[in-house]
Amino acid sequence: MDTPLRRVEKAFLRYTAIRSGLPMEIALRGKKAAQYGSGVQKILRKVNP
Repeated sequence: MDTPLRRVEKAFLRYTAIRSGLPMEIALRGKKAAQYGSGVQKILRKVNP
């Protein structure tokens, strides 16, 4: 759930990432669940059909 505190935390982390040199398009990108973005599900399906 996205609470006001969570929004502040996310804004701070994104700001810090940009100030640290991370490209803005990466720092401001939306979240994606790791199991979908990393290819883990695909590998697991091959190993355990």
